[in-house]
Amino acid sequence: MPPHAAKLMNARGNSEKKNEEKLEVIMQSLLNLIGHVMNSVLALIAIVLILDIILRNYLAKSGKDISAIPAGDIIRDTSLTILAAAKTAVSIEDKELLQKVVIAIIAAVFLLIRIFVIR
Repeated sequence: MPPHAAKLMNARGNSEKKNEEKLEVIMQSLLNLIGHVMNSVLALIAIVLILDIILRNYLAKSGKDISAIPAGDIIRDTSLTILAAAKTAVSIEDKELLQKVVIAIIAAVFLLIRIFVIR
């Protein structure tokens, strides 16, 4: 094989390797983006559920109505929607226990995404 042919083949091999590295970087960037979006949604769901628990405990102690707290109705309705969706997957009848189980599941999935998907 002539020397210039060997250089040409080596150049093609390096070019293919660079293209594979670029593709790998692009794919990892997309995985990072998807992972961050999923973790953001999970964090928002967990915050709503935790706020609902806090508001329920506060309202039970003070004897106030949910409408007395700003955005209380929104938090309660969102929490009920989340729990109704979770009830189809997890068969727990107790609302408080279901809420705590959903928060634990969200935390576990959040950590799994953080560990294995986002780099």
